[in-house]
Amino acid sequence: MKPMLDLLIELRRAEGTEQAVRKGHLTPREAEAVQIRLRLLRDTIPRPVLAQYAALKVSAPDLLDCPAILAMATLVAAYRGLSPRKRKKLNSFFDLAGCRIPESTRSKALRRALVGWHRR
Repeated sequence: MKPMLDLLIELRRAEGTEQAVRKGHLTPREAEAVQIRLRLLRDTIPRPVLAQYAALKVSAPDLLDCPAILAMATLVAAYRGLSPRKRKKLNSFFDLAGCRIPESTRSKALRRALVGWHRR
């Protein structure tokens, strides 16, 4: 769950950066990088968690001041709202220990993906 917590915190911070994009404080290339980063974060987080995150942003705006508390509240609410089968699936979402891909290959692929997206 810690990786998902970190992703939610990062998503909240990236949304704050997105406001700077809307106000025109960033160059077009910087704005594009922010948009790509936001898309990557939103595509990585499971849909039930993302839906709960969106609901909490509307229903509890006082949580927006602290990204860590918002992330924790989101995970707790999402976990409680799922059936036991879906809870198990959510728990294993970031479990890479069962993955058969060697660590060196995974890190190489991740490095290539991260280096490649900003060279456009």
